[in-house]
Amino acid sequence: MKTIMIASLIVASVSLMAVGSVSANEFELNSLSVPMQQRGIESITREQKDIHFSFAESGEVWQNNQSAEVALESNEYWFQISGAELKSGIDLDISEPEPLVRFSSLTLPDARQSLGGNQTGLPSIQPGLVSKQPGLSEIPRPQGSRRANAINPDQLEIFREGEVQPMNAAKLNMINETQLASDSIFQRSGAMKLNASIGTGRFKMRTRQSLRDSDQYLINIKEKGSQKKLHMSAPRLSLLSGEAITFGAQMKDRHRVLSGADYQAYVVSPDGETSWVKLREGKKGQWQVDMPSRFGHTRPGELHELYIDAYAPEGNNQLRRSGKIAFSVATPTAQLEDIKLVMEDDTLADSMINVASEGRYELRATLYGTDENGEMRSIMRSHSAYWLTPGLQQVALKLDQKIFENSGLSAPFALKSFELIDQSQLGVLHRQSEI
Repeated sequence: MKTIMIASLIVASVSLMAVGSVSANEFELNSLSVPMQQRGIESITREQKDIHFSFAESGEVWQNNQSAEVALESNEYWFQISGAELKSGIDLDISEPEPLVRFSSLTLPDARQSLGGNQTGLPSIQPGLVSKQPGLSEIPRPQGSRRANAINPDQLEIFREGEVQPMNAAKLNMINETQLASDSIFQRSGAMKLNASIGTGRFKMRTRQSLRDSDQYLINIKEKGSQKKLHMSAPRLSLLSGEAITFGAQMKDRHRVLSGADYQAYVVSPDGETSWVKLREGKKGQWQVDMPSRFGHTRPGELHELYIDAYAPEGNNQLRRSGKIAFSVATPTAQLEDIKLVMEDDTLADSMINVASEGRYELRATLYGTDENGEMRSIMRSHSAYWLTPGLQQVALKLDQKIFENSGLSAPFALKSFELIDQSQLGVLHRQSEI
């Protein structure tokens, strides 16, 4: 029964974030004009016919304050350590009774290479060896690589800071690699729940197990029920190469912002390359970082990840939290030069696009009309896609006349939530709240 209970806790907390909410007008978006770049066309057959479609909207009233694209909360933290560090003892900062401690072995290139460990949260594993969420799922191993030995929770000892004798009954429940494997959850992973009687503060954890010094492990501390969280948010999850990453990050105890918090950030590319980035602080918990210049182009659908490690003083102890946001980076292959609302026949808007790379481009936007009370309500969301060659190209965003007539809405009209998309790389090249 204990195995089932703690396994359920692990599964329930695999999602490292909980959805929250934030207003996008708290962000100061980067208005950098990014130079266009050419992008090679993959040698595959592509649809080159013009395609148009629209679907009716629900008639919702337009709200000026749009929600951020993502808002997340984290009441946990994680870090990577080596077998040598775990044998000598690592710090655990506990701010909530009965935390869940999870541990998983990571993949190394070969049995002779040591990658070093740290307790900062920075994955020092080499590119391509760790999956999107290292240690929480089965990791594909390149030829010649090996997986670190699993940690046995029975061999772990918990000490209070400054003491030399392990605490009796510190571990409430434990689940080892064999039990997890039998439940078809994670391989070479384990977990334990600490007893509420040990309280909170800084502790040491070490193993009596004979681990290789160079083996690498991911340690995750989940403080379920804690209201002390890292709040992260982002106004959008798609960027152009050369743009800064704008996001929000604040340590809070419920709604109170914790003073004296320190933040560190790093970016992980789709191929696993990791780079620390310098944070620039803005207003109201807003931050910006520049994308590492050495990160190359990505393939369609690939995501970068921004990781944040946060630390806040808590009396003589330290509150720690970790979080991450995934985002795409597109090459700026075209620019919108002009767009006008037309509303003639089947044409919703006319646009002029300056194209640098041949490919398939899409216009999309939502048409709003006015009801009898003078409120702007949505009519339809329209999409038009074209195959375009380099140079200035005039293309139209089409509307569905039947949907328009059935809406019963009248002038004045407005075009909102406009986007220009390069379908070849699934990248948003331009967005505009209203036309």
